[in-house]
Amino acid sequence: MIPGKESTIQFHGFTFHRNAIVVALLLCLAGCVANKPYRTQVIPLPETLERTTAPATLPDTTYKDQKPGIVLRSGDVKYDLAYIEFDDMGEYWTIGDLTGRHNVENDSQVERTVRLIQLRQKEQEPLAVITFIHGWKNNASPHDEKDGNLKDFKETMRKLACSDPSRHYIAVFIAWRGQVIPNNYFSSYWNRRSAAMRVGGISMTEALFRLMFVTKPPISPTIANRCGNHLTESDYPTVRRDPVTGKGLAESAIAGVDTQGAAVSPESQPRSFLKDRFVVVGHSFGARVLERALSQPLMALLYERQSEAVACVQRFNALNPKDQLSNSPLFQSPADLIAMINSANDSFETKAMIEGMARMNLSSCMGTDCRRSKDPAYQTPSNGSATNPLPSNASAAHPLIVAILSAGDQATTIAMPLAQRISYFDQNLDRKYDKATKAHEEGQIDVPKQHTFFFHNEASIPQLISHTVEPESVPQCDTYPHFSNGQTCFVLRAKQALPNQFVNTTPFWVFGVPSSVIPNHTGIFQPGTVALLQMIISNAMESSTPLNLTLKQTVKDSN
Repeated sequence: MIPGKESTIQFHGFTFHRNAIVVALLLCLAGCVANKPYRTQVIPLPETLERTTAPATLPDTTYKDQKPGIVLRSGDVKYDLAYIEFDDMGEYWTIGDLTGRHNVENDSQVERTVRLIQLRQKEQEPLAVITFIHGWKNNASPHDEKDGNLKDFKETMRKLACSDPSRHYIAVFIAWRGQVIPNNYFSSYWNRRSAAMRVGGISMTEALFRLMFVTKPPISPTIANRCGNHLTESDYPTVRRDPVTGKGLAESAIAGVDTQGAAVSPESQPRSFLKDRFVVVGHSFGARVLERALSQPLMALLYERQSEAVACVQRFNALNPKDQLSNSPLFQSPADLIAMINSANDSFETKAMIEGMARMNLSSCMGTDCRRSKDPAYQTPSNGSATNPLPSNASAAHPLIVAILSAGDQATTIAMPLAQRISYFDQNLDRKYDKATKAHEEGQIDVPKQHTFFFHNEASIPQLISHTVEPESVPQCDTYPHFSNGQTCFVLRAKQALPNQFVNTTPFWVFGVPSSVIPNHTGIFQPGTVALLQMIISNAMESSTPLNLTLKQTVKDSN
C-alpha cells in the first residue's frame, strides 16, 4: 500500500476520498428531500370570478389530494395564492406549451400566475402582488404548509389582506429545493448555496420580470405625458396583455380548458392601474436567489429607463422653449419594493449595485414632482428635535431595494463567515483597494480589503449602512417613518454621515434591526417585520401615483 494513498479510491480515472464516500452514504441512508414539484396540479376554475358555476376554492379533501398551483380567495381567505416552483438546476418544473398556442391546461405555473394577475385586474380594486422566495430548509411541500415558511407566509398574507380590505392581494410563493437532507444538517450549506446561484438564473429572472411587468406595465416617457411627469389612465392599455407573449386575457384565465378562445373585451368601466403595486421579498438563501436573478438585468433596465427619460426631456425642451422640463427627469421604477431579509449571500452584488446607482446619481420618491423634496431622507432636522427626524415632506422618500439584518441573526453574522472561509482558498480575494486616492473624497466605499465583501452580507458592513432603526416614543406610531412591533415604537432614520466616510444615499437602503423586531435568522414572519415593511411601502400603497426614480441633488464642484 502506498503511504498517503490509503484514504483514496481510483475509479475510471477519478480519485475519491474514502471519508467523503462514507459521509455521502450515511447522508443517503438518512434520507434525502426529493427533487420534485408539489403544486403543479391544474384545477378547472370558473370562466370568470363573477360566474360561480364552480367553487372559487376547493374542498379540503381535494386540496390535500391535488395540491393545486393556484387557490382563489374565498371565505376567511382574503387573498389569492399562486405557486411557481424551480428544480435544482434553476429550471421551471412546469415548462409549459412553447408553441404559442392558447392552451391553459398545459401552461406553466408562471403563465397561470400571470393570468391570475390579469384576471384580478378586471376588477376595480387596486392590486398588490406580494412575491416571496424562501431560503434554506424550505419548499412548497405539505410539510412546509404545516411547519415552515409556507405556513407563515400564508398567515402573514391573511393578516395583511384583512388589514387592507380596499386592496386585493395576490400572494406568489416561489419555491425551490431549499434542503436536500432532512433534520437540518449543516453539511448541506455549501450544496444549497451553490443551488441558490443556479435557481437565481435565467428562468427566475424571467418569472420575476414577467410578474413585475404585468403588474406594473412599463410606460414610455413621451411628449404627451411630459416625459413621465404627468401620467394618466390613457397611458395604460385598455385591453390587458401579457407583456412577454402579447396574449390577451382569456375568459378561463387560470386553469381548465379555454372554451371561448378569445381575448377579453374592454371593460365597461375604466379601471385605474396607477395604484397597482409589486413587492418581492427574499429570505436567507432566497435573498441570494433574488439578488442573483435581479441585480444584473435590473441595472440594465434602470440605465435604459433613465436614458429614455433624458432623451425625452431633451426633445420636449427643444420643442417647448418657453415650457422647459427639469434636467433631472423622472422615470418609472420597475417595482415598488425589493426586500432581502437576513441575506445568506456575500455583498459583492450589493456593492456593485450601490456603486452603479451612485454613478447614475439616483434617488427614489413618490409622486410626480419629487424634486421638491430635495432628497428629504438625507436631510437633518431643522430644529434638531429627535421627535422630528425628517421634514414634513419626507413622505416622498422611498427605497427601491432594502437589505435588512436582524441583530439576533447568528446564522449570517457568525456561521456564514466561518462557512465562507472554507471556500476562501478557492477565490482570488487578495486585492487591497487603493487608499492613496483618498477613497472618501471620491465618494468610494472605504473598505480596505476585498475579502471583507466575501465573508459578510451587506448589512454586516458598516460602510454600506444607509439607515438606522431605533426605539422612539411618539404619540402615534403608525406614521412614516415610525413602526411598532406591538410593544415598542421604532423610527427608521437616515444614518448620519461621519467625516471621511462613504455615505450610501442611493435607493438601495441597508440597515439592521433589533432582535425585538426580527428575533433571529428564521423568525422573519413577526409583527415587527411586517410592520416595518408595511411602513416602508405604505407611501407607495396609499399614493395615487407610482414610485419614480430621479436624480439626487448634487453638490456643485467648488473648482
